[in-house]
Amino acid sequence: MSHKKYIIPFTEEEPLIVQGYNGPFSHFAVRHGNDYTYALDFKLPYGTPIVAARSGKVKLLLDSSSQCYTGVDIEEARGYIPNAIEIRHDDGSIAHYQHLQKGSIRAHYLQFGDYVSQGQEIGNTGKSGWIGLIPHLHFMVYNSTCDFMGKRMLQTRPIDFTNYQGLLYHEELKEMYGSDYPFLFSPAGV
Repeated sequence: MSHKKYIIPFTEEEPLIVQGYNGPFSHFAVRHGNDYTYALDFKLPYGTPIVAARSGKVKLLLDSSSQCYTGVDIEEARGYIPNAIEIRHDDGSIAHYQHLQKGSIRAHYLQFGDYVSQGQEIGNTGKSGWIGLIPHLHFMVYNSTCDFMGKRMLQTRPIDFTNYQGLLYHEELKEMYGSDYPFLFSPAGV
């Protein structure tokens, strides 16, 4: 079941998804209890203002990393920490926004526990973490639980946007646009 309380998390650019739901590079179950199947990567120029896709409270704020990896080796990429913000919604779900510009969250005067309204600016895209060949915003909505050992498990969930009716699944994007489409790690995306 998808949820339609969300808006696209930016307003200055047309949405272009370079890795959709169930994407082959990082949008799948990566290890026990952590499933990134329903994450989206939006191609965006560096510095693009990011807005809250839904109202809620700031749950996580990482804003000081200048580490960036632009390659395609997943093992090498694991060591790069992205700047990110997470917002917890009233139903307990959490929106995660990743690859933000260093200092851009605090530049919007946000702190842990602050309430943000849908559409409010929360940061800017930047060079942090594993961004691959295309500058992008990694966005996902997830629920967090703990297993019987107390280990945190993350389960993404599909959502729809009130202001975007385009394709969200990676296979559908590939079928519709073919190999010329700028997918996140394709040569066409360079």
